Amino acid sequence: MPKINIRNGLVMLAATILVATLLVTGCQHAPTVMIKATGGNYIVTRDTDVTGTPIGTYNTLADAVAACGAYLTNGAYTITATQNDPDITGGSASEISIPSNKWITLTSGTGGPYTLTMKANVRHFTILGTTTQRSQLTLENVILDGNSAATDGGGIQVGAYSTLIMNDGAAVRNCSALRGGGVYNDGDFVMQDGAMVSSNTATDGGGVYNYLGATFTMEGGRISNNTAEEDGGGVYNYRNVTFTMYGDAVISGNYALL
Repeated sequence: MPKINIRNGLVMLAATILVATLLVTGCQHAPTVMIKATGGNYIVTRDTDVTGTPIGTYNTLADAVAACGAYLTNGAYTITATQNDPDITGGSASEISIPSNKWITLTSGTGGPYTLTMKANVRHFTILGTTTQRSQLTLENVILDGNSAATDGGGIQVGAYSTLIMNDGAAVRNCSALRGGGVYNDGDFVMQDGAMVSSNTATDGGGVYNYLGATFTMEGGRISNNTAEEDGGGVYNYRNVTFTMYGDAVISGNYALL
């Protein structure tokens, strides 16, 4: 199938596209109860605990993720940021892994959305599921800001058998990579109303790069002001990608240099 190129905003290579109420414009060349705790930037709660009692508070986001148990045994967990964090790994040069069989929601407490910055030159998150034990990360009312990755996914890399969901108030911005400045998706990626992928850069797919067989659903949200050195300022879809875009979803104001 020939390459379909909506110049600078969206690039598809042999992709399956399902679109309703599509807008691509402006392209140029259980509830969590917030309990304030002391001694940590992140509060971890188990979603099945209706009291919202924290299982612990942690100084780094990496430690908070490690404290979350297996989904099949314990269910899903919520991590609540209580303030802006200029270094989410506490000086470590390693990205944060969401391993198989963990389902985590990352959100902000009162006063948010808070900005969580990866100081090291690695992506914020890698989500790594398996064929039998998927992994899932949900972002809401939280901002991942500023870092770079040498290969794929400046902000987040979504592996096969993994899911990334961005809800209202979630943003990935000011990140860079070879492919997928904001998000590199090899699994399932969903954006809802109020989500944002913006001001990221890459060689291909300044905002989002969807790889072979991935699924990307924009039920809402905005991909804007991203830059690609070659193709797909906003979104680049590489072969057999299923891309569905509807509702109030917008891809706007992205730029590709070639």
